[in-house]
Amino acid sequence: MLQASKLGPDVATKLPKPSLVPSTRLPNTANAIPRQSKPAPSSRLAHEITFKSIAEESAAEHNLLWVPTGRVHERSRLPMYRVTARAHGKSGGIVVYVLDDAIWLVEDGSSSGSVRAITLQEMVLLGAKK
Repeated sequence: MLQASKLGPDVATKLPKPSLVPSTRLPNTANAIPRQSKPAPSSRLAHEITFKSIAEESAAEHNLLWVPTGRVHERSRLPMYRVTARAHGKSGGIVVYVLDDAIWLVEDGSSSGSVRAITLQEMVLLGAKK
């Protein structure tokens, strides 16, 4: 670069072509930037597959939203979710929580309501209806 800047406008004709032979010079290790070692590959998957993630994907495949309600079920102490077709996700649909690879429908939508286990298909049907 320095040589090219000194040649001025005649650089295209006077500058020798670069050599394609690799340099055998070792870099100055005193000024070299230390390389950070890459973390060891994790044995876990980047996206852990859980029953909850399967239920969320099933809802999404049927154009249903899976929205956290911000509440927990009184007895199970697990977070509750609204499965709904409404765009704002704040009303309609059904309220559920996930426990032991099952979806539990909260009958009246309240945190103390009675519950029953439902299938993914039932979740989709009920979520789309209400």
